[in-house]
Amino acid sequence: MKKTMKIYMMAAALLAVVSPAILAQAPVKVVSNELRQKGNELVIDAVITVDGSQIKSRENLSLTPVLESASQKEGLPSILLNGRISQKVYDREIALNNLQDEPRFLVVQAGKGNSVINYKMTVPFEAWMKDARFVLVPNMCGCGKEAQGAPLLIADKVVTRPDKRYEVQPTLAYISPEAETVKHRAEVGTAYLDFQVGKYAILPDFRNNAVELAKIDNTISTVVNDKNITLEGIILKGFASPEGSYKSNTVLAGNRVK
Repeated sequence: MKKTMKIYMMAAALLAVVSPAILAQAPVKVVSNELRQKGNELVIDAVITVDGSQIKSRENLSLTPVLESASQKEGLPSILLNGRISQKVYDREIALNNLQDEPRFLVVQAGKGNSVINYKMTVPFEAWMKDARFVLVPNMCGCGKEAQGAPLLIADKVVTRPDKRYEVQPTLAYISPEAETVKHRAEVGTAYLDFQVGKYAILPDFRNNAVELAKIDNTISTVVNDKNITLEGIILKGFASPEGSYKSNTVLAGNRVK
C-alpha cells in the first residue's frame, strides 16, 4: 500500500452507613466509618451523635456497642451520658470510691445540644466476627426506671481480608482501526543551524552545523529511500534574532529558509 508522508523541519531555533433510627427517649444517630479486619485486629471507627437536650437532669443514657453473630455476641466498652444532677452523683460516687461501674469508653455530661462522640478502638479479631454485625444498644435510666431501646444498626458486616490471594483474570479487547485508502503520516525533524550575524549562507563547518545538517539528511533519507512512501512536501521554518528592524529580519529569515 502506498503511504503519503509530509516532512516538517525546523531550521533555527462511610464504608459509610448512616442509621436514621431514633430512640424515643433520646435521639441517637450513628455513622460507621470503618469496621474492618486488619491483620489480627478488628478496627472500629464510628461517629455517634446524641441530642443531649432530651436527657433530663436526673437521667442517664448508656450506649453499648455490640458485635453479634448468629452464634456469639460481645459487648464493647460503653458510653455514658449523664444529665446535670446524674453527673454530680456519678462524680461523688467516684470520689468516694463507692462506684463499681462497668468498663466505659467515655463518661460525659450531656449538653443542651448535640454530643458528638468519635468511637475508635481495636479488638482482637476472632473467626466468629467474620459474619458479625455491629449494633448500638441504648439504655435510658432515671427516677428508678430503666428502659432499653431497640438496637441501632451501625454496620451490617465486617470487611474482612480475602482468604486467598486475589488472582487477576484479564479480558483482552481487540480494536480494529478503520481501513485507510491512503495512509497519511508526517515525519518530524528538528535542526538548529547557526548563521553569521546578518548572513544567510549555510556554512557546514560553522559551529555545530555539521551535526545539525546530518539530522536533516537522515530524516529526508528515511522517507525518500522507502519505496512505499510518496513524498508530498517539506516544510521549513526559519527565524532571525530580534536585533535590527522588522523588515530586515523578515528578509533575513526568508533567505535563511531558502
